[in-house]
Amino acid sequence: MASSSRKRRAPRAVRRAGLALAAVGLLGALASTGSTPGAPHSSMTGRRGVVRGAVVGRVASFRLPALHSLWPGERYTQQSTNWSGLVLTGSGFHGARASWTVPAVKASSEKLYSATWVGVDGVTSSKLIQTGTAQDTAGGYWPWWELLPNSAEAIPHPVRPGDHIDASVIETASGQWTISMTDTTAGWTWHSRSLRYSPPGLSAEWIEEAPTVGSTQSTPADFGTVRFSGTQVYGNFGSGTGWYGTSMTAKNEVELVDQSGKVLALPSAPTPQSASGQSFSDHYVSAPSVPRALSGLPQTTSVRLAWQAPSSDGGMAITGYQVRVFRSGVLVRTIEVTSTSTTVGGLSTGGQYAFSVAAHNLGGWTSPFSTRLAVMPTPPPVVRVSSPARSFQVTRQVLARYSATDRLVKVASYDVRYEVRRYDQAGFGAWRYPSGWQHTSRDYESVFGAPGDEYCFSVRARTANGAISTWSAPHCSALPLGSASLGVRVASWSRHTSAGYYLGAYAETTRPGAELAIWNAHVRRIGLVVTKCPTCGDITVLVNNRAVATVSTHATTTVHKVLVFLPQFSYRTATVWLKFTGKGSRAIVEGLGLT
Repeated sequence: MASSSRKRRAPRAVRRAGLALAAVGLLGALASTGSTPGAPHSSMTGRRGVVRGAVVGRVASFRLPALHSLWPGERYTQQSTNWSGLVLTGSGFHGARASWTVPAVKASSEKLYSATWVGVDGVTSSKLIQTGTAQDTAGGYWPWWELLPNSAEAIPHPVRPGDHIDASVIETASGQWTISMTDTTAGWTWHSRSLRYSPPGLSAEWIEEAPTVGSTQSTPADFGTVRFSGTQVYGNFGSGTGWYGTSMTAKNEVELVDQSGKVLALPSAPTPQSASGQSFSDHYVSAPSVPRALSGLPQTTSVRLAWQAPSSDGGMAITGYQVRVFRSGVLVRTIEVTSTSTTVGGLSTGGQYAFSVAAHNLGGWTSPFSTRLAVMPTPPPVVRVSSPARSFQVTRQVLARYSATDRLVKVASYDVRYEVRRYDQAGFGAWRYPSGWQHTSRDYESVFGAPGDEYCFSVRARTANGAISTWSAPHCSALPLGSASLGVRVASWSRHTSAGYYLGAYAETTRPGAELAIWNAHVRRIGLVVTKCPTCGDITVLVNNRAVATVSTHATTTVHKVLVFLPQFSYRTATVWLKFTGKGSRAIVEGLGLT
């Protein structure tokens, strides 16, 4: 609803009661329609009498908050204990009119009342002429008119919720007034006889009221929302006597409050000025609904609570939440917050705690508390990643294995993520979170790797009561480039394919000084994949033309896919050479690993 985003200072505990509204005048912006009042229709005066014992109208009883500087975006709204709507003050008001739809009040076992009306005076004067519709849980729905201090008179036609009403009061001659109402839905029109009345014409109003019943201020019925339109005043406001569209703003708003300052109803901001008048909605205000989806994330001595805002704000913006903390069923703490999450600290590990939350809105209403959520503070589980354990591997399936322990609560599931870096890239890409790897009960996951790529895995664990560990440190392994990816820097290398070698291929040389190379590698560690054999010799590894290691590939028997790890060195971008340096008759290279 339109009022849900408005801001207003909370009502002060002490107000200056009984003050009249500060005059806002016509703001010099009444828009003339250029029309003059038509002759009234023939009178259809109904049966006279007090309507159901109710004095429907009463002059406004205003409560003005102490003046203050407005916050950014705040609207200064005046308060009344019986009116909610828009009020225009000044002088020269000789009529007022508007349209509305009869609201449907919410059923209740209590006797609750509401009245929707348009009128002249009643703000700075004890006189008031008005007409409208009544909606209550005791007497139903009916139209009426009234000249204070007399009681309200019934209009002898029925109205129902949803009916469209056009209503007006107008002074047709000095001291002579006519009241009119049309129900365009039901198809009837009623006009009063000419009424002698002499109000001062100091204000015009479009109001939803909690009427006086038997000299007692009633409690307003839940009328939901009433939409007023076509707010116009009658008089001479610069272009001759006629109907003028109003030019009201937030300063013309009045909200209905009870004696404690709790808001019961309030108007929305009026639409922009037009010759045909303005529109606004008046809203019944109530308690918000219960906050939703309360959840708790336990840690060692704290619980992180989160919830969703209520589905209904009760007609005014939610301003905060109250969180109750229970231990072993006893309320031990109450916390006030403005967001939909908070961390409750200072708890005992393993303690039996429960939490509930309620919302409160700008009108001073508080929702019921949510169902209590039981949470036990526990240390987060400890995660151990056992695989990958080596910087390089020659199997294409890159496997992550992990486990977790918790001393109080069983570990229920894991979340696993991984990142990838190509050998010629400076850094890793974004973490990847495969959907099947989240909330998984498995203790392993794997990816089918690409040669030249490095894979890093990170894991976190979750206990049965929701405690979550931090992400583990990355555990990484790279797949070496195959021999076919290595360039020949110095000739005399022959290339072969065979199923027994890494990626089914190898490069071989019998000429000392022959070199293979890879360019633009981002590297801090190197691993060789070679064949060792009785006639195999040494291979020297050079980084940017500087030798960093010499690897012997001699062995008493022939072995393929042998991984040789070189010591780690400082990170750099480099060209890497593999040079056959003798001490054997040949060298066989199957791959080069770079991390």
